[in-house]
Amino acid sequence: MSSNLTSSLGVKEAERPGDDVQRRGRTDAVRAAAVRRVSHHLVGRTVLLGGLSLWISIAVLNNATDRTTNSFYLSQMTSMAAIHSDTSSGSGLLWRAIDLPWVGPALLYFVIVLQLCTAVLLLRAAVLHLQVLFGRKVSSDVANQAATIALSAFVGIWLFFMTGGFWFGYWLHMGAFQQVHMTLLIIGISSLIYLASTEPYLRNIS
Repeated sequence: MSSNLTSSLGVKEAERPGDDVQRRGRTDAVRAAAVRRVSHHLVGRTVLLGGLSLWISIAVLNNATDRTTNSFYLSQMTSMAAIHSDTSSGSGLLWRAIDLPWVGPALLYFVIVLQLCTAVLLLRAAVLHLQVLFGRKVSSDVANQAATIALSAFVGIWLFFMTGGFWFGYWLHMGAFQQVHMTLLIIGISSLIYLASTEPYLRNIS
């Protein structure tokens, strides 16, 4: 009886290290899967933020190097020239027209500043996400806040464009511009939704 009990205890003691190894193995596997998931989300966020920063930087470059074209279209919108030419629609809005030669260029410079600031914010957020990805001393909360601010600025630009354009009735004769602004607004809102959906995965690495 005594030898059987001792033998039994010996077996249990022999099994415990093995159980610990298995538990550690399972824990390590779960941790590795979580790390991969977080890394994938960090890469996705970085690509999104960097890509939008690059896109809006090109928009800044286009606006800065082709000021004549862009000033023309802004002046067309604020002066409501197309509605003046075709009074069959929108004539009741003409009191809003601003037909001053300096308005278009001034508005263009304002847009360039807004876009440039947004490009910098997006780039900063992308760099912070890269630093988190490579284990630098940057909190994921800081990176997430930077991304939220940058994407909010991105959304704000296109809301500004759409609100201003709507005031001057640009949907009547400049529908293509409105469609572009609407598409970019949807991209910005979708990006914020993606940001919110992936934020919980980053909390564990703060």
